[in-house]
Amino acid sequence: MKTLIQLFIFLALISATMGEEPKQADENQAVKDALKSLEAEFKDIKSISADFLQTKKMSLFKRNIILKGRLRIKFPHYFRWEVDEPVKTTVTAEGDSIAIWDEESGETQRTSMKGNPIVKNIWAQVDSWFMGKYALLAKDYTISILEGGKSDSTIPVLVFKPRSKPLSLAIKSVTIYFAKATENTSRRQYLKKVVLAEKSGDATTIEYNNTTIVLQEK
Repeated sequence: MKTLIQLFIFLALISATMGEEPKQADENQAVKDALKSLEAEFKDIKSISADFLQTKKMSLFKRNIILKGRLRIKFPHYFRWEVDEPVKTTVTAEGDSIAIWDEESGETQRTSMKGNPIVKNIWAQVDSWFMGKYALLAKDYTISILEGGKSDSTIPVLVFKPRSKPLSLAIKSVTIYFAKATENTSRRQYLKKVVLAEKSGDATTIEYNNTTIVLQEK
């Protein structure tokens, strides 16, 4: 379960930088064009669902930790992360509450974060990373295009590097890959793979497949 909730720890850690004084963004024109394209591609998304494969490579161990399951996000405040393997576990975040269930114990742990200001920032981060609002992250990250990076979409591979502490102490970079449009995605390009490289040498890769996107009604 510790590995499963890394995403929420990551989002919370990111949120800790949001109260700091914004730093000047210095992306080049190619990056600005890519971010503008993303804004258009992810516009009006109501919900996203996908299968995922998460691989955790740890520098001290030969074997990787692999999680398989499904993700569902309904904007603005619903997030569900279901793991099928190796142990069935579900993390559901809705509003200011988080519920974690695992098959081994058969119990659900519920946590309320009502009144905690960090909740608003966490949801803002979910909105930014999964809705393509990466331009909003420019004050906290240097954003560049991965040279020679291969992507199925017309959007280049983007690399985010933390500008300041505490995030820069733990995270080396976050690399985002995109996939071309399909019928399931309402002909929108979409998030395909995320690679989170840590300063310790560990790395987490999350690949999304069978993605379905539902757009808001106009």
